Amino acid sequence: MAKTITTHGVQPMNYHVPSVVNGSPVSVRQWMPPPEVNTRAVLQLTHGISEHSGRYDRFARFLAKNGFRVYASDLRGHGLSVPQSELGKASVQFWADTTADMKQLLDLIHKENPELPRFAFGHSLGSGLTQSHIQNWGSMFKGAILCGTFGAFPGMNASQLFA
Repeated sequence: MAKTITTHGVQPMNYHVPSVVNGSPVSVRQWMPPPEVNTRAVLQLTHGISEHSGRYDRFARFLAKNGFRVYASDLRGHGLSVPQSELGKASVQFWADTTADMKQLLDLIHKENPELPRFAFGHSLGSGLTQSHIQNWGSMFKGAILCGTFGAFPGMNASQLFA
């Protein structure tokens, strides 16, 4: 069940969805704009290694106060997606499984917000995952922000990412 707490008009929620890969729980956080603020766009946020989506609470609240719906999941082996005893553990399939989880969240975002422009934001490991995400699904985004990134993927340029 989703937990909703309202602070300064922003409506954050936290819930779990079963992964399309293997049914394991994926923790999702959402920050919704206050009712009096028109929603302008949606942001899919992907955190870095050894982090969790809750670490971006202040940033997400700022965006929500300014009309952005923010969705962020805790990556495999991170945050509320695993028991504390499993933090930091990942399989050799981490990249493929995690990008599948990211696509699942993107599909949810699109279903819940079909008319709003979508943006992707990734930090550190999340920026690398986001690069892969936009290589595969770039046409579903209006733009992307890569923070603390490790550079471009070989053979790709900006025009190809959003083709």
